[in-house]
Amino acid sequence: MFLSKFFRTLASLASLVCVAAALPVPRFRESKLYPIGHLGDSLAIADFNGDGVPDIATANGDDNSVSVLLGVGSGFRSHVDYTLASQAIDIQTGDFNRDGNVDLVIASCYPGALSILLGNGDGTFQPASSHDMSVRPDSIAVGDLNGDGNPDLAILD
Repeated sequence: MFLSKFFRTLASLASLVCVAAALPVPRFRESKLYPIGHLGDSLAIADFNGDGVPDIATANGDDNSVSVLLGVGSGFRSHVDYTLASQAIDIQTGDFNRDGNVDLVIASCYPGALSILLGNGDGTFQPASSHDMSVRPDSIAVGDLNGDGNPDLAILD
């Protein structure tokens, strides 16, 4: 009885393994390169202009900038750069002023600062406002941490 149950279980597992092994290998389309500012350290993806197509923003550490590439469905437009006061390390998105537009927050660790670029809703952003910090943030995350409906920041020093 025990051996019979054991072999039935083993046969069931073999079927699962065979099914899993028969799944196709994921394939990706040929990659395309898009220029950005110098030394992109981090990127964020969101719909910055409300057209339903994902857009990209990169934090560029070497030239203290953010590059924004608007998606067009088959690729991206040329990048538009926004200057920051300090070296960009990480970038995240959120609606920080609650106007319905996607905004950007950038962590800068040299010197320690957070920069906010408020989105205009058309894929452009207002000039960065910088906020000095006593820590040197390496990474940031956005979420409603206290349940009040407003975006909060978690910062890794």
